Amino acid sequence: MAQGDDGKDPREGEGDLPDFIDTGDDDATSAAADGGSGEASELVPESEPIVTDVADEIPDASAGAAPAPEAPKSGKGKGKGKPAASKAAAPVAAAAATRAPAPEGESFDPTIHVRPHAEGIFETEPQPLDPVRVAELDESVSARRRSMLAIGIIAGTVVVTAIFAIWLMSQEERREEVQAFLSGTVVEHKTAEVRRLKEQWSDEDRRARNRYGEVTLTFFPGDARVRVVQTKLQQSGAAWRRKEANLEKVGETEIANDTANLKPGQTIESLPLINLPIFEASKGPDGSVEQVNYYEYRVQFEREGYYPQEKVWRADDWSRVGPGNEVINWPGLDLVPKPETQKANFSKAMHAIFCMMKQKNLATIQDASTQDNFEIILLRNGFKTKEDFQKASEVLTSGEFAEWWKTEQESIAKQACEEPGAAPKK
Repeated sequence: MAQGDDGKDPREGEGDLPDFIDTGDDDATSAAADGGSGEASELVPESEPIVTDVADEIPDASAGAAPAPEAPKSGKGKGKGKPAASKAAAPVAAAAATRAPAPEGESFDPTIHVRPHAEGIFETEPQPLDPVRVAELDESVSARRRSMLAIGIIAGTVVVTAIFAIWLMSQEERREEVQAFLSGTVVEHKTAEVRRLKEQWSDEDRRARNRYGEVTLTFFPGDARVRVVQTKLQQSGAAWRRKEANLEKVGETEIANDTANLKPGQTIESLPLINLPIFEASKGPDGSVEQVNYYEYRVQFEREGYYPQEKVWRADDWSRVGPGNEVINWPGLDLVPKPETQKANFSKAMHAIFCMMKQKNLATIQDASTQDNFEIILLRNGFKTKEDFQKASEVLTSGEFAEWWKTEQESIAKQACEEPGAAPKK
């Protein structure tokens, strides 16, 4: 190892150098072992010692730094120390420079800065991938993709199956078939289903029979106007089988009758209405009911001087009296006269009774009520029965009508009576 003029190693006391700085001691030692008598120029290595770019990042400390120790010159003792001194001179100088004291007023930064390289810190060439390893990676990726695809297909199948199962179980008929299949009672289920269908079709045929009705109307007064309006309601066969109430109105028709042609003074004792449709069903090619029609009727009674009345007949109001024939239980109808009409009718009836009493020398109305034509007089003047006449007499001859009846009696007494057999006044 080279030594200075004072016989000491110039690197002593300077501290250990970084590991990556080659001082050349190993090469000098090996050269001395091979033969110290060789020339120093022959022992210089082919390339300079590896030094990083640390010097570029360290501030220049050459100014004021101690001069680097010089290598021993050639002379006596060459062959053992000369190669080591020439090879270690530059690294030793560089190491001494890095440890030069910092200028006054500045602190020394001991950090060694290393710049990264584009191809790695050690400037190594990129190594090619192993083809076998690449193939294994590709196969692994493909297997993972196939696995994910299989999982997606299985999940989709499960979802579709669940939806189908929910739909299947929501259908009552299908649900029963599935339950019969799972319980092993398919034959019993099919037999019961056939029996049920027979009963269903039998009930449907019975319900689908067309229904018609008739009614004979009686009313008072007999010259009242009767208006019959037919309303047609329609429903699909499926809704009818489910016994739903969603009927659709499709039209109205007025049914003509004889009261529209009455002349003044004419009356009708009864008004028959026959062959009125109540229910009609139309069937499709397979024999099932395709459409049904229901019919309702509004019957209006009107006469001048009377309060009008209306009756409504629906399908459930008819009573069956034979195959496909039904009737309405009609008790009759009496229109209620308005007050002015009732007073006019009572006045005319009392005048006719007064004349009869005068002609037959009857003392009281009680005596006149026993005569055969007493009820005819009442009917002609708007009273259907004796009871109706008696009620009107009690109301119109007392109370608020007492003054009116007193004046009316005087007027009746002054009126001339008709001869027997003469036509009544209009």
